[in-house]
This record gives sequence, C-alpha cells and structure tokens, in this order.
Amino acid sequence: DLPEPAVAVEVLLASGRRDLCFSDSAITARQIGDVEIAGRFGWVSSAGADSRALQLVEGRHLRTPSLSVETDRSAYEAGITAVDYLERRITLGGETIPIAHAVGAQIEIGNAEHKTSYTVSAARAEGGATVLQLDKAIDLSFAHVVAVDPGKGELTTNVDLGQAAPGYAGGLTCTDGPMAKTWRCRSLGAGRYRLEGGFGVGDFNVGDEFRLWELGVGDRIKLPTHAQLTRAGGGFLLRANTDTVVTIGGKPTRHPVATIPPAGLRIEP
Repeated sequence: DLPEPAVAVEVLLASGRRDLCFSDSAITARQIGDVEIAGRFGWVSSAGADSRALQLVEGRHLRTPSLSVETDRSAYEAGITAVDYLERRITLGGETIPIAHAVGAQIEIGNAEHKTSYTVSAARAEGGATVLQLDKAIDLSFAHVVAVDPGKGELTTNVDLGQAAPGYAGGLTCTDGPMAKTWRCRSLGAGRYRLEGGFGVGDFNVGDEFRLWELGVGDRIKLPTHAQLTRAGGGFLLRANTDTVVTIGGKPTRHPVATIPPAGLRIEP
C-alpha cells in the first residue's frame, strides 16, 4: 500500500530467502512490512528473521529488525567552477566529495534545463577544490558561423544539432573556437543558437569556429551516497561513500567515510 510514486517488489524463494526491492521518487520515510526506508533505492535480503544483506542508495536510512544503516546525507552536490573541455576535466567549488570513493562513481551534471551523466575515471584534491576526470567527451558540436545577429544575441552555424532529444534545447554551453569565452546557449534549430546575455562586437564573426558542449561553468554535479551491508563470515562488510551509522542487533556504531576503504570495512557484531 505505497502511495505513488514509490514501488516495492518482494521476491520469495523456495529456500526461504526473501528479497525486497524498493524505488522512490522522493526521500520520504516509508514502512514496508517490518522494513522502514527513506531513500531513492533500497534492497534487503533476508533469511528467516535475520537480514543477511541490505543496500541504500541516495537516502538517509534503511532499517530492518536485525540490521540498519543511517547516512549523514543523501548526496554530495557542488558547482562547477572551471572546465578543461578537451581534457574532460571539471573543477568543483564549495563542498568537496570523498576522493577515494569518487573514482568509478556515476555523477549527474547539469541545470534545470539540461542534465546528463558521466562516470568519474580519476579524481584529485587541488588547492582546496576537487578535480574530476570524466570518462567520455563533453562536446556536442563543432561548427563555423555563417551569420550573426548581435541585436538578438543569435548566430547561425553550418552544422545543425539535429533532432535533439528532450533536454537538449536549453541549458547548453557554447564557446568560441579558442574556448576563451563562454556562454549559456539555446538551440533554436536549423543550426541557429541564442546566446544568453548576447555577445559583443568581435565575439563572433562569419567564418569563426563555434563549439557546443554538454556542460559548463555554473552547472552543478550530484553524486548520490550509498551504504551497503553484506554478511561476511561471522561479521559484515560495510561499503559506503559517506559517514554511516550501522546498527547490528540493536548496537549502533558510527563509521566516518575517511575510515571506510573503497573495498569495504569489516564490522564484527
């Protein structure tokens, strides 16, 4: 009896194992039998009255009668302050994310009009900021200008973006050929673009290069948190990318993310 837009599916095996899979569009505490969850995604595997494994993604808590995890946040979020377009590197300002847990993680990048996702292939701390290497190219188009209308803040190129999917009209980033000047821009179709704030004399002339990108300075990234407990021998293995409180048999222990290796932390009950 979950109110939309959440869904839960329970799978019962002949061996007695029970798997509960849960997905929610909001992070709201919900009760499903003897399990309580507040998160986007959750999974619990039980044998009889004991939970043998559980996982919480982008949430705050997942509680069963025998096991529980509580995280200090549902996601890391930060703004992009610099982009190396050709090297596929972005620099984040404000809150940093745990470097050791960033590599291999998938992050959401974008704004209200356009969002995309990338996998982090490398990460490092640099001068108090976080620098992420992305796994794939971030360019959408390379073209030449065939007409300019500074009064309207619009220009036309010799390459059409094509039949863009939803979310690929506004919120894009464009630069001049040398990538020295940047604008937020909107595709108007047929190779035409409107540049937010317009452009000045000399910014673009007929024949100049025009480059269109998936992301740019001012966009934000989101890295969902996760916490996973798996029975390992007489104890459990914790994998998490944020500070996590683990409760086993009614006994809570707090584990800062700095103490949790990417391969996991063994916890004895």
